[in-house]
Amino acid sequence: MPHDKVFGLLAIMPVTITSKMKPYVGCALPTKAVFVAFSKAIIECTGDLDVIFAKSLQQMITPSWATDWRIAPDRVSLLHDWHIYSYNQFDKAYRSLHQIINTSRESRADGGRKSRFKILDKSSILACSGVLIGKVDGMASDMPALGALSFSNCEHVQPQHQHNPYGDDKATSRALVHTLFANPVWGDSEHAALLHIPWLSGRFRIGGKRFQDYFDQEIVECLLPQDRIYLDLAKVVGGHLGRRLITLTTGHFGLAPNTIKPDDVIYIILSCSLPVVLRPVAGTCHFRVVGECYIEGFSRGEAIMGLDKGKYRLQKISLY
Repeated sequence: MPHDKVFGLLAIMPVTITSKMKPYVGCALPTKAVFVAFSKAIIECTGDLDVIFAKSLQQMITPSWATDWRIAPDRVSLLHDWHIYSYNQFDKAYRSLHQIINTSRESRADGGRKSRFKILDKSSILACSGVLIGKVDGMASDMPALGALSFSNCEHVQPQHQHNPYGDDKATSRALVHTLFANPVWGDSEHAALLHIPWLSGRFRIGGKRFQDYFDQEIVECLLPQDRIYLDLAKVVGGHLGRRLITLTTGHFGLAPNTIKPDDVIYIILSCSLPVVLRPVAGTCHFRVVGECYIEGFSRGEAIMGLDKGKYRLQKISLY
């Protein structure tokens, strides 16, 4: 039974969550009602909204912040996939590898700032607060989702805005490395091997140049450790499955779900560790959750610091 996807998880959940689910333990209830109740229980008991990222990019149930457990996950986590995917075999790739990993894992886009939220039972709307940081402008073609046999036929959507908030070529290359690895410090202490691997294609424009122009153009002997080369490739390929490189109207770089569309908006939602892609619901003031993303320059509470300085405005958001 589809209900068992949730009932099995309850066995390893804290008692605060299992107690909230007691009225929903029974196969007579609609599957959707059990799934929504489970997401709601996790949110209310943890005070954290990261469970909204557990959804498959392909699911269609409403509300969009709940997880349809009948659909298998279609991407790896941006934050917690390290030991699951055995990258620890590359311990010697970087001298500061564990510090690099922990920086990403401990960073929060919301700066640790919590906010009141409310789930309206009758409408299944999740009311929360967040900061708008930009609208999707450009999108590179995507890599296939997990299990897919071929690449997407989707072509690049070249950005219309050419603003570059990162600075000179060196700073822009650094920002691109951070984005490709979804990590705000990757390649800072020691050179990432990825930039020394030639790309034969990559005409998507980012930071005012073609993607391929950020990489070495000739095949030469690479003097970097072999483990670093293997690790960089494994990490980038794994993180890009089901995702694509994007730019915002502000010029910022990002790594987002491959279901993203132009004019989707990116919010830093309080009580969410990662920026969130939202899609306006036509004819309403509500949004659907598309998924989590990485936006370079907004992974360690920068938007919240900007909010405190008056650069951004805190908005009420209704997720449907």
